[in-house]
Amino acid sequence: MGSIELIDDHGWIVSALNQPEMLERISEDGQKFKFNYSTVKKMADTGYMLGWVVDGQITGFYWIHPFTYSILQIHAHFPKQKRSQAKRSGVAMLQWLKNNVPSHYKRFIAMIPDCYEDVIGFSKREGLTHSGTIQQAAYRNGQCYDLTILGVDRESI
Repeated sequence: MGSIELIDDHGWIVSALNQPEMLERISEDGQKFKFNYSTVKKMADTGYMLGWVVDGQITGFYWIHPFTYSILQIHAHFPKQKRSQAKRSGVAMLQWLKNNVPSHYKRFIAMIPDCYEDVIGFSKREGLTHSGTIQQAAYRNGQCYDLTILGVDRESI
């Protein structure tokens, strides 16, 4: 089993995000960037960096930030070789949010390009349900994909 913990090791996050497989997974066509400590610090300063810790080791993390005053947006980042350890991390992360973020956040969402059926499936298994679609919003491998919006109300966690 694992646990959700606030991550203050920004160096670990920089290293995880800069793995070629991870950059490829989170980038749209034409995007070229590299994460550095100051970028990750800004990400952490605007929200929450929550690690999924298994046997004392961070195996993946969630970056969660405000989308609106009442909605937090979730981004999951698990290196390919650690994804099998991510099971039940979403439920634990949602419980952490329910118990720890200010009460004005009433809903938690994820926006996932349709080309990532595995991520959509994972998110649904962790309790998020379909909230909407933004058509033709993500470009991957020369193709335009819809963004599926999945979410859960705080009170239903």
